[in-house]
Amino acid sequence: MPNNYFHLVPHIRAEGKYFDISLNEVERQLRHSNKFKFEGELVLDDDGEEATIPVSLHISSTNGCTAWTAAITLHSKRTDCIDWKKTYPSIEETKESGWHRHHWDVESQSCEKRKMPLPDMHEDMGLRDFLVRSFQFMEVLLNADDHGNYGLQFNQNVLN
Repeated sequence: MPNNYFHLVPHIRAEGKYFDISLNEVERQLRHSNKFKFEGELVLDDDGEEATIPVSLHISSTNGCTAWTAAITLHSKRTDCIDWKKTYPSIEETKESGWHRHHWDVESQSCEKRKMPLPDMHEDMGLRDFLVRSFQFMEVLLNADDHGNYGLQFNQNVLN
């Protein structure tokens, strides 16, 4: 059975995760479908051996900013996530509201139970601001080069 790598999630969360896509392309994809998934890999040390770990970046931007989500998954299971909830249980076991980051629980191998408030994020931010801030918190690195929308560009004078 292949290694599931969940024992490395604390390291995965702490390391920079590079995805070969630009921020502009992420925004274009979201305008097209409101949900976006992009595959990547992370190379980490696993008990003295180099391990290539498949990770995915998931973004959802439906129904206004309080429905936006940015998540990292490993084997289709969320290991890191930033989103907004009207009420959620915090890591201190209190009820909170607003933007938060999901806390990875090593014992249960889940990030669904407790969340950490992110007071620097605001409800009235735009999508680009949400993406940039979320990627900073989650150590997501993107390709700085934007290769456009891949559509052919024609000079109207040549066509006439």
